[in-house]
Amino acid sequence: MVQIILYSLGKNCLYCVKAEEMFKEEIKSGEIQVLEAQNDGRFAGFPSFENKSNGKTHTGLPDSKEELYNKLEVSMENFQNESFLYLGVL
Repeated sequence: MVQIILYSLGKNCLYCVKAEEMFKEEIKSGEIQVLEAQNDGRFAGFPSFENKSNGKTHTGLPDSKEELYNKLEVSMENFQNESFLYLGVL
């Protein structure tokens, strides 16, 4: 089940490429969905992330997965990927 959307400019954006690499396993498992970024003024830059369950957003490459999950107030109960089990976030 998709919980986070990653808005990316793809290969045109070094930080977007790094974000997709950082979250490779979560993207593969379907927990994070990558969508093509639209320049509609919604975000100040890319990559940008959105928590579908609460609407919280974050713009920019996070320093770590944990940082992003904290900023988006992600509930770890909804994730199936074993890499999330140690986080203890919300």
